[in-house]
Amino acid sequence: MAIAPLHHLAFKVECIDRAVAALTAIGWQAERIETYPDLSLRIAFVPCGAVVLELLQALDPSCPVSSDPLGFHHLAVSAQADASQAPPPEGLRPLGPARQGAHGFPIRFFELPLGAKNPLRVEQVYHLIHAKDSPPHPTLSASSSGGAPCLDPSKSPQ
Repeated sequence: MAIAPLHHLAFKVECIDRAVAALTAIGWQAERIETYPDLSLRIAFVPCGAVVLELLQALDPSCPVSSDPLGFHHLAVSAQADASQAPPPEGLRPLGPARQGAHGFPIRFFELPLGAKNPLRVEQVYHLIHAKDSPPHPTLSASSSGGAPCLDPSKSPQ
């Protein structure tokens, strides 16, 4: 079995503005920060060579990641564009159907059981791997979300 190329790593943070400032201090610049109102989610995209870090900030309790702990959230691997409706890779349990992702490509989430209490969340990003006309991390024309407020830590689900 071929190993799928790593697309991005995602980390849930309490406040994107503080997390981006910390990464900027070590030389990593956010390419863009976007707000997804339908998900109550804010995402910063930080290119780090061939891999992108995604910083996820829940904006309210209705956000799909609001009850997830802070820190590492998921890893994403690249997959062929036409594989989004294919059966899941062996050993992975689907967490829902394919949907449009923040990178502009279809995505699908899975869990890889690493033990009784610590499954690894894996996202497949469906795009044409190694195609010259389809870069793995396209720059979308969306505008920056600016200064969306950080959650009050005393009210934030951990």
